[in-house]
Amino acid sequence: MPSPKCKPKITDAVSQALNDPDMSILAIHGCLVCNTLSHFTRYPLVAAKFAANIAQGIETKYKTERPPQDEFDLYLSQISAAIICSVVAMESHINEYIIGNTKTLDKPCFVPLPALLKKYNLGKKNKKKITLKELFESTSVLLKYDTVFSILNNRLITIPHSTLIQDITHIVKLRNLLVHFTPEYSDALDQHANIKKKNHNLRFPINPFSNSTTRFPYFLSAKCAMVSHMRSEEFIKLFNSHC
Repeated sequence: MPSPKCKPKITDAVSQALNDPDMSILAIHGCLVCNTLSHFTRYPLVAAKFAANIAQGIETKYKTERPPQDEFDLYLSQISAAIICSVVAMESHINEYIIGNTKTLDKPCFVPLPALLKKYNLGKKNKKKITLKELFESTSVLLKYDTVFSILNNRLITIPHSTLIQDITHIVKLRNLLVHFTPEYSDALDQHANIKKKNHNLRFPINPFSNSTTRFPYFLSAKCAMVSHMRSEEFIKLFNSHC
């Protein structure tokens, strides 16, 4: 065991850690130990941007002419990847905050949440609170944001209605439709027809290779992918400004 009088040698790595707000530094027997949380958010954000750029490149290359099947497959796969990764980034960022701030969030007064639970169709009607475990395991990005924001302010606050939240809600729905894809017969496109109409109303244009009869997800465009990545970054900044 080193002598307590010995000064710890601060290496370049440790010096960097001392200046990193994500690092927790513990002094043990004259040595510095860095205890860190593993953050993941930046990776799906990078993936979303990369995928969106590939999709945009294919649109630019072919304009309105439908690409060969292998390139159209790549095109649609990258759009899907961008949408999915954008939602992964938002949820990952909120999860990181929850894990890093459990003492702040786990309050005895823990905010009555019947309105939020009703809004997101979760929990029993007489449920008055949500635990951190339930919050962390929730698949609703917007519920997590609403709840964390409400707890920190010690009162019920719902996300303000805005075009950003409208877009995020739609992106999350697109992600859910892609991850839990349900095939529909061509004469019964109730769910997929509705999402196409919503897509158009929210300034998410269909791709130039589609027409009025193209079904989900084949009408998704590079713009959908670009907007998903951009809105995900904006949502994370909004979350940081409120939390």
